[in-house]
Amino acid sequence: MHRIAGRALAALLLLALGWVPSAAHAHAVLESAQPGDGAVVAQSPAEVSLRFNEAISPVFARVLGADGKPLTLPADISAENNRLTIRLGKPLPPGTYMVSYRVVSADTHVVGGAFPFVVGKTSGTNGMNAALADADSRDDLWNTLIIIDRAIELAALLIASGGALFILLVEPPSQQHRRTISQLTGWCAIGGVIAALLSIGLQGGLMAGAAPAELLGANLWQMGIGSTRALSAAFAVPALILLWFGAQTVTRGPASALLLIGLAAAAASLVVAGHGATVEPRWLALPAWIIHVLVAAFWIGSLPPLLLSLQPTQNVGNSPRDSLTRFSRLAIPAVVLLIVAGACMAALQIGTVEALTPGSAYVTALIVKLVLVAVLLILAVRNRYILMPRLARAPNQGAITTSLSRTIALEFVIGLAVIAAAATLAQQQPPAAQTPALIERAISDDHGNHARLSIRLDPSGLAHISVRLSKSSGETLKPLDVSLELSNTGAGVEPLLRKLRSAGDEYRYDGRDLSIPGQWSVRIEAAVTDFEQSVFTAEVPVRR
Repeated sequence: MHRIAGRALAALLLLALGWVPSAAHAHAVLESAQPGDGAVVAQSPAEVSLRFNEAISPVFARVLGADGKPLTLPADISAENNRLTIRLGKPLPPGTYMVSYRVVSADTHVVGGAFPFVVGKTSGTNGMNAALADADSRDDLWNTLIIIDRAIELAALLIASGGALFILLVEPPSQQHRRTISQLTGWCAIGGVIAALLSIGLQGGLMAGAAPAELLGANLWQMGIGSTRALSAAFAVPALILLWFGAQTVTRGPASALLLIGLAAAAASLVVAGHGATVEPRWLALPAWIIHVLVAAFWIGSLPPLLLSLQPTQNVGNSPRDSLTRFSRLAIPAVVLLIVAGACMAALQIGTVEALTPGSAYVTALIVKLVLVAVLLILAVRNRYILMPRLARAPNQGAITTSLSRTIALEFVIGLAVIAAAATLAQQQPPAAQTPALIERAISDDHGNHARLSIRLDPSGLAHISVRLSKSSGETLKPLDVSLELSNTGAGVEPLLRKLRSAGDEYRYDGRDLSIPGQWSVRIEAAVTDFEQSVFTAEVPVRR
């Protein structure tokens, strides 16, 4: 009896032990995917399909664009047995995309992962280079169109807003000049509204890397509506209309209300998109940006009314000297605010002087803008301290009035050039938002071992990662194998697991895993022996 019981117990133990390996490997494992990990496909797939080694239940799955934004919705996910499918609502333009997923396996364990794939017509390296060159050419065209469009919209907003500030802070236009001011604001409103609406389609074209002819279709506009440019246009259009009505309203109370609401909408349109919407810290960048654009608007937008005040008029009212004096009193502190706010924004966007790359598009546009602003300041100083005192001593002297008019007209033309430079600058990536071509980190583990992590990022988005390992004594560490884990929690990218290949004293990996901007967590695991493992962790910021 005892013998039978012993045999039964042994059988049960063997049966239990036999189940251990099975239980240990019960986690869901991704066996294949279409498109696959790192795959390059000529055309956009209609769906992304993931096949696991066992039945799963999805927690989430998404396809992310190069900007880190999800391109799919929860309703696009379907799961059947061991297959997970993510439907793509519309074709993906050429570019790099990231698939991120998290599923529950049969043993209730949660398993997550991610992998990139590329859409683009390629045929080996030459094909890839050709596709990248074609994409760069199209991007240059879209960027040029956006700069022109942005300059028109920005000029319209600043002139109309500056005119409103002049009416509110200096004086309303005389009866004789009201019609001219109303016409100028009206043309600004018409041009600005057209430019603001057109910016939506242009932004969609840049995002899609599409041919310009596709601007006539609906796809680019639908894509542009999902960008911050559409939000900016939603503020700019009513702002320009309100400023137009406010400029031609005679009754001061309603006019002031329209102008103030229009100014608030105009300021909002300028800070919800572009650099003003992304610079950190927000508590400092946002007020600095608003002050900078409003003061610039006051300066440039006040020039047409001032120029009109110097024209001969038969109406009895304020003399040109009165208008110039009131404007000058406000202009001096305004210029100080302009310089302080501009310096603050420059410091936040540039970071350090060393970050400026001589000859780059950003530096060139910045230098042009600064030179033009310096010329404006010189002209303003000449008006304030040379011509205005002469006008005060001899208000009827026609030569001085003519000289002032010419200087103010020149200021206005240079102000338009400053706006064009600002529009160009807005389309360039500031140094503080750029990822260095080479990122290096020195990391140590709990055992005193060291890892030198180097990440080199190509303009195409390809990341070249290398790791050098050494012992605390400085001797080269030769582990059995080295693996890499990359994750971007902020962008919703689950861990990507990669094996590094040995290359002399280094361990390397090349891939498009870091194609999405954000703070990436890097974990390096080195199997020193079968029983000892060194773990190195670091945080790497990636910006695009």
